[in-house]
Amino acid sequence: MSEDADISLAQLRNIRSTVRPLLFSTGISATPISTWGTCFLIGKNRRVFVVTANHLVGDIRSTDVVVQPFDGSSNRLRLRNGFRWQTDEAGEYDVIVYEVGLSALPKSDFKHSRILCVDDFSSYNWRPLAFTTQFLLMGHPAELNYVDYDASLVKTKQILFPGRYLGPSEGQDTIHRIEVVNPLNIEHFRGMSGAPVVAVEIRLGAAPATRFCGIAITGTRESGTVHFLEASVIASLLDDACAYWDGDHRSQDRPSEIRYPKVQRVELKRIRTPSVSPVPL
Repeated sequence: MSEDADISLAQLRNIRSTVRPLLFSTGISATPISTWGTCFLIGKNRRVFVVTANHLVGDIRSTDVVVQPFDGSSNRLRLRNGFRWQTDEAGEYDVIVYEVGLSALPKSDFKHSRILCVDDFSSYNWRPLAFTTQFLLMGHPAELNYVDYDASLVKTKQILFPGRYLGPSEGQDTIHRIEVVNPLNIEHFRGMSGAPVVAVEIRLGAAPATRFCGIAITGTRESGTVHFLEASVIASLLDDACAYWDGDHRSQDRPSEIRYPKVQRVELKRIRTPSVSPVPL
């Protein structure tokens, strides 16, 4: 295997570690936690965020959204109230972001945690070579992710779907389509909403470049097609969220911060997530 390929595999391993199962506190002692969907960690302007599909969380409180920084961690990220744009009838803005409270994260967790960085446009400028680039979708399908309440164990497995670009969705310039290969022949794509889509560009004389393309919002096994909201929209949403949180409301034409009263947080001391080996690339 060439040096360039080795670097590419290392890049993909790092990207895959940013992809997390989306868990929820239920407030029910017998079934204190549930899992449904995918989220990922992203960084911009020295701040870190959790990004997922808005339809997965609805009106769930940010204190009830459970995201662990990496597999095997006994800690959960402390999330700020969610921020989203108003969703139109076509679901074009089916995305929500939460800022991560880094001060509450133990220093030991920083060493093992990874984020997708979108500080500059080149990190998500995937369109020019879209039709000749390998696309990848990484997420936690519901079929393979569940909670074993008897063992107090969250069982998670991440799947990587290779794909190719089909083009933008009809009438929606910011939503795009990829055709994916189902490597494990899973029965449905439920749970893949909120998963990141990345592109891997092969370059002559240089290591492959990986670029963040967007977030998966819909898709079906039967069609093999997944729709994703493009990365530039998410980058703009992060900027708007930070401006809103920091008190600058002048540029906010579609703000919708979710505000909740303080509630007692459910303790999940008995729930643990094992370290899981990723699916081979």
